[in-house]
This record gives sequence, structure tokens and C-alpha cells, in this order.
Amino acid sequence: MEPKTISIKKVTEKYNAIIDEALKFNYLVRDSELQQEQINIISQFIKEVKFYKYQAIEKQYEPYANMFFHFQCVSNSLISILSMWIKLKKHNYKEAWNKIIDAQEYLSTAMRIEGDQFGLENLLNEYEKIESVVFPGWKLYNSSGFIEKGGKCSKCSSEYGKCEHLEGLIYMGRLCQIIERIPITIDHTAVVEHPKDKRCIIEWISTEDGRKRDYITWKILDEKVESENGGMMMGGDRKSTRLNSSHIPLS
Repeated sequence: MEPKTISIKKVTEKYNAIIDEALKFNYLVRDSELQQEQINIISQFIKEVKFYKYQAIEKQYEPYANMFFHFQCVSNSLISILSMWIKLKKHNYKEAWNKIIDAQEYLSTAMRIEGDQFGLENLLNEYEKIESVVFPGWKLYNSSGFIEKGGKCSKCSSEYGKCEHLEGLIYMGRLCQIIERIPITIDHTAVVEHPKDKRCIIEWISTEDGRKRDYITWKILDEKVESENGGMMMGGDRKSTRLNSSHIPLS
């Protein structure tokens, strides 16, 4: 059922109320079922916001379309951070890591939109503190480089570079991204300090006796590592998101 027509003021008041309530559950010790209830409430609100956003797009009201996209991104950020706590309590540590990075990316995207950013910088700082306290702190990450051919602008479907839109900017309630890239070959893999995607973590390191140690839990794994030079080795997820440079929805 489509949401009833309501004023911008009422939508904003509902958004603020939902955000304020959800933040009460942004703690490890909160009950998982209650956190999931909040996720369900926020998910329903996002459906409403997208409906209002599409109305604004249809009427070409860009400030309103961008405002609703802002609401959408902040709401998705809260879903991600609440999901992180739930996954931590289920010992799904890598999925929890991915969720906190999702939360940061959603919030960073919301902050690109002109308008009232009240409290968002503080919330992003809080996410970063949670990251530093809960997770071990990766100084190095995996990275894969691709040689690619072309790509289209998600805003206008033209060949990217031949239109006026810029990747990473918000136009009429949508994030501009390069889509439909054609990979030719993997150019290289590397270990880097500042990756394009922080989800590509080091998952294990080698011990002095050649065993694998899980970098998150610090447990010794059954597998052994074969090292040609006898030095420290590390490994993990080398998946690159370069073909889909952002996890933020296009619509």
C-alpha cells in the first residue's frame, strides 16, 4: 500500500523520531530481537521515503528529492550499524565488519547532500570509535587492480565522461556512479594501507611455525602456510568492488 500524502514537515518529524529511537539500540548489550524490530521499522520507513522521493523526481523538485535520499542513506546507515551488533553476537565477525563499513559509507554519502547535517559528523565519529574498539585494526588491506573498458553514467546512461555528471555526486535524489564497466584483465594484486574498499581485509597471518592465525579471533587455524622465503605471510579476501564502486543503492 502506498503511503498517504503527508507534508514535508510530517515526514521530517517521523524521520527524526525514528532516528532518535533507533540510536537507543546502538549498543552491544541491547537485545538482538529489539534491534531487529528497529531494523524492520526503519526498513518500512525507507519504503515510504522512496515513494516520496519518486514523487519529487516526477515533479522535478530536486531539493526535496535530495532531502529524501538523505533520509534514505541515514536510515540505511542505522540498519547497517544495528545489523553489525546482531552479527557480532552471532560470532559472524567478518559480516559484522562489512556492516560497519556499510554504515560509514551510507553516512558519508548522506553528508554530501547540501542542507542540515546536524549530528551526522558526531555519529560518523561514533562509528569510527566503535570500529577502533570492537575490531583489531587493520593496518594493511588487500587490493586488486583491474584494467577496464568504458562504463556508463548511472544518471543518464550515456558513456561516462561524455556527459556533465560526475561520479560520487547526488543528482535528483540519486547517486551518480559508473556502471556496466567491462573488465579486461586483472592488472595486479597488492597489500595497501588505504584501500578503495575496506572490506578487503587481511583475514589471516602466519605464525612462526607456519600455521595460519585468524586475524579477527586470533585463533590458530588447522591450515599450514607454505612460505618460500620463510617470512611473515598474510592472506584474505582480495575481492575488488571496483566494478561496483559503491554499495549505496542507485535508486
